[in-house]
Amino acid sequence: MKSNFNKLKREIMPFLIAYVLFDIIIVGTICWGIHNVPAGTDSYHSLMKVLDGFFTNIITFKFFGGIFLEIGTFLNWSFWTLLVFGALFIAWKIKFAKTSEYDGKESGSSQWSKHGEEFDKLSDGREILNRKEGFILSKDHYLGTDLRKVLINKNVLVVGRIWCW
Repeated sequence: MKSNFNKLKREIMPFLIAYVLFDIIIVGTICWGIHNVPAGTDSYHSLMKVLDGFFTNIITFKFFGGIFLEIGTFLNWSFWTLLVFGALFIAWKIKFAKTSEYDGKESGSSQWSKHGEEFDKLSDGREILNRKEGFILSKDHYLGTDLRKVLINKNVLVVGRIWCW
């Protein structure tokens, strides 16, 4: 369960960062433009006034002023953009949902043995797999490295990926 929560946290962070940047820059600039529209202007001319100098207002960082001058409008637009970004995140999760029932599960020969059978010693006292030391094969299986106990080839091919977070 904790793994799923960490995965969700890792996936939602880019959406939250994009939402915050979009909200501050775009919505703040729109609020700045709304603040500068004279009262009594019809909707078409109001829209043109808001869009007039839109990129100039972004470059000159006037969106910070738009956040605080029209705080009610900013919070209202922020709520709606949050709903849009939430819907986009849910759509993204649905589209790229896990397709395999084995994602994140250990499979293969290490899953076949049960109750520690894989760690039993051979009749002459040798062992192949070890619980505590050796070459890491999986989460809790090691290929022993003691030459007196293990008389097999120690060549190991590692296939997989490195987790950096």
